[in-house]
Amino acid sequence: MAFVSSSSTKFRNEDIPKINYDQLVYKENSIISIFKCGICNKVPVPSVVRLSCEHIFCKDHIIQELKRQYLQNQNKYSVNINEVKKKQDRKIQDHIDITCPKCNQITQLKTETNDYNQGNNEYPVKIILPFDENISKIVDTLEVYCLGNENVKLSNQSLNYETEYNSMSESDSCHWCGPRNKLRKHLLECDNIYICNYCKYAMKANHRYNHEKKCENIFKKRQSIVSLSSLGNINDVSVNNLSSSVSESNDLKSLSSILEKTKEENTRYYSCVNASKGCPLTHILINEYINHIWNCEYQEKNLEWVIKKHKYIELNHKKQIKLLEQKSKEQLQKIEKLEETILLLKQKYYLLTILSLDPNDKAVQLELSENNTYVKHIGLIDNECWASVRSNMPISNRHQVYYYEVKIIFRRSEWPNFGAIGYCTRNMELSNRPGYSKNSSGYCNYTGDHYEHGNWTHYGPSYEVGDVVGCCINFIDKKVFYTKNGKNLGMTGIAIPDQPIFVCIGLYTGSEMKVNFGQEPFVFDIEGYKKSLKVAQRQQKLNSDSSNEVVE
Repeated sequence: MAFVSSSSTKFRNEDIPKINYDQLVYKENSIISIFKCGICNKVPVPSVVRLSCEHIFCKDHIIQELKRQYLQNQNKYSVNINEVKKKQDRKIQDHIDITCPKCNQITQLKTETNDYNQGNNEYPVKIILPFDENISKIVDTLEVYCLGNENVKLSNQSLNYETEYNSMSESDSCHWCGPRNKLRKHLLECDNIYICNYCKYAMKANHRYNHEKKCENIFKKRQSIVSLSSLGNINDVSVNNLSSSVSESNDLKSLSSILEKTKEENTRYYSCVNASKGCPLTHILINEYINHIWNCEYQEKNLEWVIKKHKYIELNHKKQIKLLEQKSKEQLQKIEKLEETILLLKQKYYLLTILSLDPNDKAVQLELSENNTYVKHIGLIDNECWASVRSNMPISNRHQVYYYEVKIIFRRSEWPNFGAIGYCTRNMELSNRPGYSKNSSGYCNYTGDHYEHGNWTHYGPSYEVGDVVGCCINFIDKKVFYTKNGKNLGMTGIAIPDQPIFVCIGLYTGSEMKVNFGQEPFVFDIEGYKKSLKVAQRQQKLNSDSSNEVVE
């Protein structure tokens, strides 16, 4: 009896791993009671068959029912025309009758007449099963738990072995729950699932040991079980070469020649040498067997065995050390590449975070240009006033020392005051110059006075058009000093505030200035100042260490 669906189906890679649907635990849902197979009374597996009486069945179960109704010998595979004629007592046209096992109503299943129009009454009947794709899709959207969940119980009958390890801790249990059509994809990724390489069934990982002892597909794949008696004792194979007369390098080569066999040899199976003493392992891969022999409870553990095991463990450790050394070299190479990447990122970060004047944080009388580094006061002459602009971000204290310069481009001759440079906080009013408000500092041009937190003191020389004035903020000493044409004018008196500070430039009506944030070389030797600062810090540390030694 051959069966086809109303829509052709092909075996796909998506059907792997195989799933034993009897094991599935479904999340509570009211529609589960509606969609149940009329034979097994469970949620039907994919490819749901629906008869004309509206009862639904699993594909395998309805095939078994057809065989039961038409075949006296259930082991027979196909139904031929003569058997159908006996049952239906008439000639076959284009259908075959089946009695619904749920309601006893007769349903006519379509057949393909081309198969038996050749006059051969022994030719198998090809039956088209009425698959319902809509119900199959609905059933596949029902939510199920992972096979690695602690609530899922293994079907012993389907996988043909007894479960000895049914207990599973909550930490080892998988808590995934999702649509049934997504289960296969999850099983391929789940750490709590083992997929047999031979039968392709998925199961809990702690059932692997028992499954591999009983799986029929493993026995079919295996041509013959090679007894260790034909190869010699595995101890002799793996350890005899480890005698003291052989050098350690030769020992490692001997062990490596056994453990690193070709794929064909590694897939051969061996029975435990202690099988006659009661060991249940009748077939096992050689690389797994070498580990098994040291833990086999049936192995006689005499002095010779202890010496060999000690040597085996010692050489394994040496091999692991070599592997770790190799991995360490690879990690160091990766670290070097990462350091190069970090350096490039730092350079890009510096370019992205370089300061400039903020066009959105300035007085309305000011105009910015040249990538926000050139500032001009465009206020009316008959309404002269001070106007300031802040930088686009606070000065980062990670610099320890921050420096910028301003070149005086233009001033109106009728007014002695034209500019001030310094720093300020976010809350300073921009309708004044830096230094006139609290938590701000400014070096003014006219008299060379220094304004800080609203107070003024005479500080340095005045400056004019063409001069380059700089501001250096020392976050180590929390002090500020200014420069004129590359000359350090000395520290100011008051410490910088403990809050974010910004570069601040103040201009009087008609003035123009250009700010250098580092995009061009500085007139003042800021790098030399930084080096001298580091030398002073080292000397200070040495002095403090020597004073501590004297005290001790």
